[in-house]
Order: sequence, then structure tokens, then C-alpha cells
Amino acid sequence: MIRTLLQAASESSHDSVATSVRPDQRFRVAVTLGACSLLGLLLAVQSFIGGHIGNLAEYDDGVYFASAIALVHGVLPYRDFTFLQPPLIAVWLAPWALISTATSARFGLELARGATDVIPLLSVLMVAKISWKRPRISFLVAVGVTALSIGTIQASQTVLLEPYLVVLCLAGLFVLNVGSDRTANSWRLIIAGALFGLAGATKVWAIIPVAVILWRMPEPTARRRLQFALGVVAGFTLGAGPFVLLAPLTAFHDIVLTQALRGPSGMVVATRLGDLSGFQLLVLLARTLRPLGEVLTVAIVGGAVWLVTQRTRASRVATVTDAHRDDTLLRTLGFTIGLILLAAPSYYYHYAAFYAPFLGLALSTLPPLWRRDSSASPKRGRATLLGLIALGAALLVGDTVGVVRPVVENSAVPQLPVAAKGSGCVVSDAPAFEILNNSLTLGDTGCPNVIDWLGVERALVHGISGEPQDARSAAFQRDLLHWFHAAGTVVLSPIDAGIGSRAQRYLVTHFTLSRSRPDGLRIYHRRR
Repeated sequence: MIRTLLQAASESSHDSVATSVRPDQRFRVAVTLGACSLLGLLLAVQSFIGGHIGNLAEYDDGVYFASAIALVHGVLPYRDFTFLQPPLIAVWLAPWALISTATSARFGLELARGATDVIPLLSVLMVAKISWKRPRISFLVAVGVTALSIGTIQASQTVLLEPYLVVLCLAGLFVLNVGSDRTANSWRLIIAGALFGLAGATKVWAIIPVAVILWRMPEPTARRRLQFALGVVAGFTLGAGPFVLLAPLTAFHDIVLTQALRGPSGMVVATRLGDLSGFQLLVLLARTLRPLGEVLTVAIVGGAVWLVTQRTRASRVATVTDAHRDDTLLRTLGFTIGLILLAAPSYYYHYAAFYAPFLGLALSTLPPLWRRDSSASPKRGRATLLGLIALGAALLVGDTVGVVRPVVENSAVPQLPVAAKGSGCVVSDAPAFEILNNSLTLGDTGCPNVIDWLGVERALVHGISGEPQDARSAAFQRDLLHWFHAAGTVVLSPIDAGIGSRAQRYLVTHFTLSRSRPDGLRIYHRRR
């Protein structure tokens, strides 16, 4: 009899727990699917309405996809051409570059752009999994901020590094078991480190979360830190080692020295804050009313520091638990990455994509601003919900403005005349133009491997590329003359390409300006 009662009580308890769990799971699934759907819609609007397909959208995407095409033709970064980033982006894009060899370079680039649009959706799923066991509101904040940040969207408008960097870092956090039950499995630490190492072989910024994890690792011991660090080294060596070993000094010069010596450029601090916070409307305000934007910057940063300080004090517990260590790690990641990006000499709009998931995860760790006890006011709970809805609506409106009015104006690509395609090598300071025209001549006999014109400038001059003083660099001018001697067609974009007087005279003497557009694009053909 007693056994029957205990069994019935156990079954009743199990049923009640299952009944309470199922709605919670459904809520999280609904939030994740909703966030992915909204993000997917915004990405589609950006691609189709924003005019990215078939047009020049960026300088960098041409460099990255050209490096992938070069790779599949046996032309390697550092050894055969200047490349200022770690080499793994060429490997990630290699499948599309292989397809382009059987179809066309333009088709391959569009496939690569479409694939890059999918990656932020994977990042949202990763954030959802990492924060799955957090309270509902915390889960909603983490997923919502990641999905609706303007940085997440704009960095996926074409082939850029940040989406690949972010998904690898989040995969590393997930494997590290942040947000889940602890495990003593050493391989988990090594694999997590390897994923961060692969992220570093894609973009060196991965060193920031790696350093924070080594400092604030859950269950920190010397052995666990060593295992994670070994994984990082193994992943980076696997991704970058084969390329670096073929040209170690050039790789160090391109990736480390040149990037360390680059001059200040990009957005001012007030604009950065709006970009990093995910609020496109704040970015527009900072650009149009700069004094007001600066005041808001001080107010928001000060308020954020106060809020984090107050809520962190409120969350202190006598016993340091696994969940508390997770919170400390995620909070430190969010604070450190945000501070570095605010203070960095150079900053561009797509940098915010790196910060978005870490900001969302950090915000999800803050104790709620309402009380959880039974005496909490229902009105306060409704006010919190309405506040979150208003916050999401503001993010969504700003995102819509951002994708309809892109941060980089797209430019239609004029077709090269048929005769020009057979007139020898094509050299351009806009590699995406060559790709979209199917006129890339990498690896062709006698043709120079001009993949990153501005990168060569920066590597030789050690400053901001595309500056007038580059025309006085003897080393860069020698490269220019070598390129022009081999070229049958030269395409120059509106940027200052650093062409000196001697190279300019050679261009004018031996080439004819066949087309010049109002947007500044110029096409030269060698005189016969």
C-alpha cells in the first residue's frame, strides 16, 4: 500500500514536472525560430532590395574570394601574393571557388555571398544553445540581441570575415560547455580550444576571447588551462600552419607587423557605440547630430557601467557555483571585447558583428531588474515585458533602416568589352570588379597576382592604404610599374590608388581611357 502511494506520488510529481517543462521548451524553440526568421527576412531584404546581388558591395569581399580562387589554382597567400589576414578564409571559400572554375567567377562569388548569409543563423542557434538553461527573459535577451544587432546583419551583406569568426568562437563556447552541466572530459577542452584556434586562423581577434577564457575559465586549474591552450595552438596550426611554413617571414610581416602599424581610421567613438549596441538609429543620430551623440555616448556608457556594477554586486553568492563562473566568464567577455573595440585605433561597421553575441550573452547574465519573490507586482512584470517589446521594436526599425539604406553604397558593374578579355592580363585595384566581370587572370602565364592592391600599399608603406603619400613609396611604385607592364587592361576605382608620376605617365602613354563613369570608375585598354 505504501509502495503504491509512493509510486503514485512519484508519477504525479514526474507528470507535473514534465507538464511545466514542455511549455518552457516550446517557449525557447519559438523564440529561437522567431529570431532566426526575423534575421533571415532582414538578410533577404538586404540582399534583394539593398541591391547587393551582382553589384560591387565592398572591397574586402573581392580580396577574400580572389584568394580562394588563387588557392584552388595553387597560388598561395604570403608566398605568392600579399595577404593581410590569416589564411583560413580562403579555405572556407574554396568550395565556391571550385564551383566557379566549372561555371564562372561571378557565379561563385554570389554563391559565397549566399552562404555567408546563412552563417549568422547558425550563430543565433549557438547562442540559443549556450543560454538554453537560463531564465526565459535572459534567454530572450541573449537570442534577441544577437539576431537583431545591426552589426550581425550588415557584416553578412557580402563575404566578410566576422560571420566566420563569430560562429567558430560560439562553437568553441558551446563545446566548452558554458551553460550546461560540467564534465571532466579533457577532450572537450582541447576541441573547444581548437575551434578558437581555427577562429584565430580566420581573424586574429579570436585572441581576445581566448585570453579571457584562460583568465576566467570555469573550474580554473592549471591542467584545464593547459589543455585549452594546447587546443588553441593545435587549431591555429592546423588552419594557418601550412601557409605560414611556406613563407614564415612574409606571413609575419603581412599578418602581424603590417596590421600593428596601420593608422587610425573608421568610425568615431560616438558612432561606434551605436554600432556596438546594435542600435542603427543611434548611429544615424551620432552622424547627424554629433554633439548630442557624444552626450548620449557618455550617458549610455556610464549607465551601463553603473548597471553592471550594481547587478553584479546583487548577484554575489557565498558559494561560487558553476553557473556563477559561467556568468563571470560571459560578463567579462562582453565587457572586454566592447572596451577594446571602443578604444581600437581602427573601426569599421562590420566589427560590431563580432560583439553582438557576446553582448547578448553578457546581458543575459545580469540579474533581472524585478524581484522574483511571490510579492512581486504583476504590473511590474507587465512593464518589463512591454519594455522588452519596445526595445526589440526599436532594434527592428533600426535594422530595417540599415538594410534599406546600406552603409556601403552599391555600384553597378560595367561589362568589359569582349575584345578586352582576350587582350592580356587584367589589373585592378577593385578585385570584386574582375570577379563580377569574369576577368580575373590569377595564375595565368605572365600575369601578376594582384589580389589585394590596397594591402600591398599598406604592407609597403605601413599606414592607411589608399593615401596620396603612397605615390612616393619607391617599393610600391616598382610593383605598380611591374603590374602595368604585364597588363592589357587596367581598371581603377574611385579610391586614390597611390599611383605615382612615373606609373601615371606609363599608363597615359601606353593605355587609352576607354570608359570613365560619374562614380569614378575608369577602364584603360593597352594601345595596339
